[in-house]
Amino acid sequence: MTLEDVLPLITFLLGAVLTLITETTQYRRQIRREREVRATERADQQASARAEFQAQTMLALQESLSEVISHMQQRVFRSQLSAEEFKKLTVAQVRTLILNVRVQDDALRERVKRTVAVLIELSETHEPARVSSLWSEAIAGFYEANERMGVLLRAPG
Repeated sequence: MTLEDVLPLITFLLGAVLTLITETTQYRRQIRREREVRATERADQQASARAEFQAQTMLALQESLSEVISHMQQRVFRSQLSAEEFKKLTVAQVRTLILNVRVQDDALRERVKRTVAVLIELSETHEPARVSSLWSEAIAGFYEANERMGVLLRAPG
C-alpha cells in the first residue's frame, strides 16, 4: 500500500475526528447557553416573586396600620373600647408587627416601628396635652409610612 492509497482513508478519518470534535464543542456550548438561559429565567422569576411578595406585604401592612390608627382613635377620643374593639386593636397591632418584619425597606420598617411605639405610649397616657402631642406624632408617622409605601409600590419592579 502506498501513501496515495492510504491518503483518502487518512483524510476521511481525520475529517470524521474533526467533525466529531466540532459537534461535541457546539453541543457543549449549546448546553451551557441553555443552562444560562434557564438560570436567568429562574432568577427573574425569583425576583418577580420577591417583588410581588413585598408589594402584597406592604398593602397588607398599610391596611393593618390603618386599622390600628382607627381603633386607637376610638380609644383616645372615646376613652374606652369594648372588649371586641380592644381585641380587634390587639390583632391589628400584632399583625402590623408581623408584617413590618417582612418589609425589606429599612426606612419604612423604622417609620412603622416608631409609629407603633408612639401609639402604645399614647394608649398609656392620660395627660391631655401629651395625648394631643402623641396623637399628632402618630398621625404624622402614619402619613410618612403611607407615603414611603406609595413610593416603594410605584417604583419600577
